[in-house]
Amino acid sequence: MPHSIIVADDDKEICDLIKISLETKGYVVTTVADGRGVLKELKRQIIDLVIVDIQMPELDGYHLIEKMREKEEWKSIPIVVVSALTRDSRRSEELWARDLGVSAFFVKPFNPLTLVNTAEKILSGKEETT
Repeated sequence: MPHSIIVADDDKEICDLIKISLETKGYVVTTVADGRGVLKELKRQIIDLVIVDIQMPELDGYHLIEKMREKEEWKSIPIVVVSALTRDSRRSEELWARDLGVSAFFVKPFNPLTLVNTAEKILSGKEETT
């Protein structure tokens, strides 16, 4: 059974890029525009990995991660953050993400192949926190 991944970003082009990149490796990918969409999908299906932007409308990535970590059935789902950060905020954002147990952190623009390789490592259990 292929792994199921959800991608949350309010930029449809980013969602499509990540989705196509992951689907070429056989993953089942659902895209949503914000954190509320992620919560809806988590209630509807089993998700193996969440890839999330920080800055989104409605429910942003910060609050989504906090909500996921509060719920017993979701707290062990690996999360990868993909975010456009300013140079000044990068260090504090990465430290915050690690404190919440995020598996990897990518700054936009990112290399889709590197993201796919990271997802493969996480899903195969050979996770390397970056």
